[in-house]
Amino acid sequence: ISLDLKNLDVNDLFVSILDQNGKIIKKQKTHSSSPIISISELPAGVYMLQIRSGMHTLSKHFLKE
Repeated sequence: ISLDLKNLDVNDLFVSILDQNGKIIKKQKTHSSSPIISISELPAGVYMLQIRSGMHTLSKHFLKE
């Protein structure tokens, strides 16, 4: 997954991928406004991408086929 986060403060940016049960599968801290997160090892299914920056959190569901 490639993200474009130019409008966020990337000093304390955490990107997480959660499974359907809310369990964190992957988590990484980044200082990049365009982080790349590999999901090649994940089995097909529905996941949630969670981006936290300071007090702000953005969550989006995605389907890996």
